[in-house]
Amino acid sequence: MNDDVNTRRTRRLPGGGRKSPFIELEQNLISWVRARNSKCLRVKDQYIRLKAVQLYREQILAAIGSGFNSDNQRVEFAASAGWCSRFKKRYEILMDYCKNNILSRRETAFSREPTLLIIDSYGEHVKLLKENKLAKYNVFVVTVPPNLTGVLQPLDVAINRSYQRFHDSLYDQYIAEALENPELQTKAGNPKVPDYRRVSDWVVEWMDTKTSAEIIKAFQVCGLVPRPRFDLDQLHPPLKDLFSADYNMEDWNEKYSELCDNEDASRLVINITAAEWFMPLDESGFSFFCCVLYMKDRSQHDLEGALNAYITEVVSYMSALPDIEGLHDDDHGDALMNRSVEPSDIEIFTVSSLEKWNIKVTTLNHDCLVMSEFEYTVEEAVKSVHIVNMDSYYAIKIV
Repeated sequence: MNDDVNTRRTRRLPGGGRKSPFIELEQNLISWVRARNSKCLRVKDQYIRLKAVQLYREQILAAIGSGFNSDNQRVEFAASAGWCSRFKKRYEILMDYCKNNILSRRETAFSREPTLLIIDSYGEHVKLLKENKLAKYNVFVVTVPPNLTGVLQPLDVAINRSYQRFHDSLYDQYIAEALENPELQTKAGNPKVPDYRRVSDWVVEWMDTKTSAEIIKAFQVCGLVPRPRFDLDQLHPPLKDLFSADYNMEDWNEKYSELCDNEDASRLVINITAAEWFMPLDESGFSFFCCVLYMKDRSQHDLEGALNAYITEVVSYMSALPDIEGLHDDDHGDALMNRSVEPSDIEIFTVSSLEKWNIKVTTLNHDCLVMSEFEYTVEEAVKSVHIVNMDSYYAIKIV
């Protein structure tokens, strides 16, 4: 009898584990990703998943006809977020990008000049730091800790909350007055939204309470001063702790978790009102096209007919647009025209190119707080427009 006890942990051999059932699809997909990277074109997760579905339709279903394998079992492929994450891990897309765009530089490839790669704390980026694969090329990775908006920006650190408290106090006073004053009420008897002149007066009143010393202090505690005047002791505690010799990301996040919990307190609010924004009656994602048509011709009466014609024009233009080649197919175009799939950033990019517009898209949450912004730009733009998106509903600024 063997009494020996194996205390070693089970290890997976390189190449071990369950294989992907879509190897051919993934090999074609990684070739497509690398081709886009070589042209410095964006490769978002959404693009990868969309292209994967397209390849699935073309390759898998074409090969097996009805969608069943040789054992008469249904073959399913949803290109889920989980699959996308595993795909990027299997093919080391981030490392691949580094080889093509950083390690291929003459200074890095031949001279071995020390290179500092600064990236955010997205999961795969942190993995790149921990595995230290770039060190042998004299490339050193530094990740920017997450949740730093409220730590590094002077307005978020020392100014915005002061104004928000001031604004909330005056707003409460206004609502109390509006409940008693019919002139400040709608026809239904509800308080009207404060007009721009009133809110502007509030801003001026608040500005009168601030001093230049307070503004200078806000920049000092964030370290945004000329190098000779930089003083570590003047930094506010969360930022100062980042310079500590024993800094640990997990410990820092736990210690200052309230900064993450209160992140919404520093977000910009956009009030969507009919006086300033065009808000389509269509509450689906196709409200985006309604916004575009409104900006093209505000006298448009037959919006439904114009909408169908414009979607057809966009789909036709999309098929000839080289920057998004491979991100759509005829099925996607048909689904768009039948309104069985809502427009996404691919359609926004197409419209930006088609109309020669710079389109800034601001995503809001249910409280109208700004969650993200992205601008689609073109050379020699004839117009710049601002669109907000809330749960696939779009509105466009008109003044």
